[in-house]
Amino acid sequence: MRGAADGVTYDYRGVLLVGAGPAPSPYCTEFDPLNIPRIRSQDATGEDARYGSTAWLDELAATPGRRYTSDGDVNRIAYPADIGTVPAEPFRSWALAY
Repeated sequence: MRGAADGVTYDYRGVLLVGAGPAPSPYCTEFDPLNIPRIRSQDATGEDARYGSTAWLDELAATPGRRYTSDGDVNRIAYPADIGTVPAEPFRSWALAY
């Protein structure tokens, strides 16, 4: 995505949303680089508390299957087989379901 302001041109490779929850892997078919969800820092109270870190960290602690941690091998995309999603087509040859 290209934009410009005050005579300066910008090329965006990713755009973060204000606060929407955990982001999918950039290798996942659901990943949209122009709409990257993020967990924002916020306490457990207030109008938008459901989008904040307190709520999401509690949710991720209660459902460890939703968390992902890299296996550290830069030549492989490891992902849980039971999550119902698969890597996007260009990355499937690197993929290893566990």
